[in-house]
Amino acid sequence: MNISDRTVANQILTTFKTTGIKAPKRLTDAANRATRLDAAARNIGAGAGRDGLAVAVTVALDAGRDPAADPDVQRLLTGQQLAANYNLADEITAAAYEAVREVCREHADEIVLAWRKPFDKAAATLTAARSRIGSVPLEDSAEILRQGGDVADTWAAAQRAAATIDTIAAGWYALATFTRLAQPTTRHRPLRIAEVDYDQWTEHGLTDAKANPWTAVLAGLTLSLPSFSEYKRRVAAIEQAEREPVTSADIE
Repeated sequence: MNISDRTVANQILTTFKTTGIKAPKRLTDAANRATRLDAAARNIGAGAGRDGLAVAVTVALDAGRDPAADPDVQRLLTGQQLAANYNLADEITAAAYEAVREVCREHADEIVLAWRKPFDKAAATLTAARSRIGSVPLEDSAEILRQGGDVADTWAAAQRAAATIDTIAAGWYALATFTRLAQPTTRHRPLRIAEVDYDQWTEHGLTDAKANPWTAVLAGLTLSLPSFSEYKRRVAAIEQAEREPVTSADIE
């Protein structure tokens, strides 16, 4: 199994837990099954060492039984054979996480829709915070707190909101790559969390930019979590605009 499958699947589930949103039952069931099978596969043949086999054979002989027909001897021999198949555990786990992938593919739109509720709430908090804090980087605590009044509470709420959006964006990326329903690139990172037209894209130099929720709000972008089809539409719109030739009318 590709170890990243386990990691990425866990990232998707962690996004649900962190945001307090309930994951689809089929996804939870599939993930729990994969975790259970993964752990069990790693323990195939546990206790089936040669010493254990010798003891079982001895017990069978003492009892006057044929060791070849003894259930304990057969169990230990089978365990040794399974343990000797080094690819077996990986194959079992890979199949289990493939089932998780299929569930994620089937419920991708539902998952993104569920994440939109905390995403939109956080986006609204950031927008409101901007009117109170102004165009000051969130990490510049000294400048923000210098404003006094209730700004400390507003700043704390804005930090939590930005963290929520970052968490959901990470989950969105994990879901996109895990299901292969989209191929998000670093270059188009801002499009994962915001609707951006080409003028904004060029004005703010967003190409290759790291998507920062607060910076996006300060730039006047509309924060919104896209479905994968919507994300591809956003990317296509930017790429089409970049391909369009500059005309003399544009220059004038």
